[in-house]
Amino acid sequence: MACSAAFVLSLLAVAVLPSAALYPGFGWDTVGQQSFFHSSNTTGPFADGAIQLMSKFRMVTIEKWQGINGTVKEPMENHIYNELARVKAINPNVSTIFYYNSVCDFPQYELATKFAAMPEGWLRNAKNQVINQSCSKWTGMPVFDFSQPAVRDLWASACYNLTTDGVVDGCFADRAIDGAPLGDLTPEKLVSYTAGHLAVMVQLQDHIPGPLIANHAYGPPLNNESNKVRGAMIEGCDPSNRTITELLTCGRNRKICQCHSVSPSTLPAYLIGAYGGDGYGSYYGAGPWDSNEVYSGAAWDARHWPAEFDYALGFPLAPSTLTDGRVWRRQFQSKYGLTNVTFDLVRRTGTVDWAQLPPPPPPPP
Repeated sequence: MACSAAFVLSLLAVAVLPSAALYPGFGWDTVGQQSFFHSSNTTGPFADGAIQLMSKFRMVTIEKWQGINGTVKEPMENHIYNELARVKAINPNVSTIFYYNSVCDFPQYELATKFAAMPEGWLRNAKNQVINQSCSKWTGMPVFDFSQPAVRDLWASACYNLTTDGVVDGCFADRAIDGAPLGDLTPEKLVSYTAGHLAVMVQLQDHIPGPLIANHAYGPPLNNESNKVRGAMIEGCDPSNRTITELLTCGRNRKICQCHSVSPSTLPAYLIGAYGGDGYGSYYGAGPWDSNEVYSGAAWDARHWPAEFDYALGFPLAPSTLTDGRVWRRQFQSKYGLTNVTFDLVRRTGTVDWAQLPPPPPPPP
């Protein structure tokens, strides 16, 4: 098909360019050096103050809700690109990530318009009926049949085409390792669809300058040494042994792994499992996928960049240890002394005994 041929030519063109990959930086001095932002503003562009704060994070992903209720009506690709361009203008070292979904064909994307013109690429069930997917508030969406190379090319191009000018570095693929979508597939189609779903992730990672963050892909099949997909998200990262073990799995596989926290009490569990090296590492973030809140300065900043992000942490003295099968422990050394972290598996609570806290802010004038 025409779209497939055009995409192949584009991939050949980027393959000969000098490497411009921008992966997120990582540091042990503070948790802020291991932080990411993932959200959107449904009412329109973020306020300048919000963009200023976002430029402090190591990674920024803009979600599918960006500007969806605003006055400017244009494809979601444009909304996301424009906000990431504003972040890059302040701090070009931020790794900027474009969000989209590999199962839900959200209609606010230009990708959906293109896919609507490709009915032969819609996934069908065992009765040859089109499978209609429901996601969030949308219903009746066709599903990408990733067993077909032309469909894989079309889907991958939606992000790849945004990464050619230095504004967008990488991609976030939601539902990256989900099984078959709603619908009864034949056994043969289930096998070919699942294989194609994996193949399109590898294809996309091969041809973008930064990481592909594949949601839920902290374990097989995407998150292992033999696979080229560089990142994963632990969605619903909570104070639990699950969070710790999934972070440790990512670390063993030298992946970029985002821990999207559901609670401030997750931080001790995160620090027990935190890791980092050259081109990989764990990252901590929180907050809603979308918001219509008005930027309020310090209060908004504190919700997205809590005070703990600036506390002195330091390099870990050793891997985490588990005592009596119950309590995880870890120590970090900074110039201010030792920061001690514990996490009790039975109580599902942890502590961070910081070696040094930042000075309080100056009183208002």
